[in-house]
Amino acid sequence: MAKPVLFLLHGMGKHPAGWSGEVERKLTEIGRRYPSVEGDLARQFDLQEIAYDDVFESQLERLEEDVATLKASSLFPAVEDAVDWLDGATQGGFLWTHAADVVFYLSRHVRNAVVSKVAAAMARTIAEKNDGTTKFHILAHSLGTSVATEAVAALADPIPAVGWAGLPSGFRFGEVLMIANVSRLLQRAEAKAYGSRLLPQVGAWRPTIGTSRIASIRSRACASSTSRPSLFPATDP
Repeated sequence: MAKPVLFLLHGMGKHPAGWSGEVERKLTEIGRRYPSVEGDLARQFDLQEIAYDDVFESQLERLEEDVATLKASSLFPAVEDAVDWLDGATQGGFLWTHAADVVFYLSRHVRNAVVSKVAAAMARTIAEKNDGTTKFHILAHSLGTSVATEAVAALADPIPAVGWAGLPSGFRFGEVLMIANVSRLLQRAEAKAYGSRLLPQVGAWRPTIGTSRIASIRSRACASSTSRPSLFPATDP
């Protein structure tokens, strides 16, 4: 039997190739705490890291170029002072390595680019590994929770660029773990986090903006105003 696939989506900041190694080590550590877990917990999953921070990097590079142009063409001291501040801000630090990701993500153009990249990566993996019995799970952190929410909703529709015809009939994700969940905080007016195809059924335990587990607010295949199917299994919290 094939290993269950676990998609890993990072949050803010820089995440070079191999960033999921720390997640793998943490899963191994956690597994050792429980006698019921046999063997290395991390090795029981087919870990699929997905990075999208390069989209933000390209935006930051463009901003740096614009700042350099402004600095070279400024005619007034006040303008020079403002541009000097921008020039310093783009040289690193939390403001531009982390906070800027969220600012860029609020742009419709950048957001669409991020979601499209993640959805395409997930689509390729599902198309390659889905044999009808393989389980697919998601572990997302911080900004990645919003990206995951929109990417999963996007998977229900065709993605011609990667030859994706949409999720197979009856497809359901398994566990979806949202750590430092900001999906509602960053939701778009026309795409509510808890009103999309994910359709989570919120029971007595209501999630907050913090660590939450979509497995604890499991989606039911309940009817919505548009009668769209849930992409998650109909199980109780």
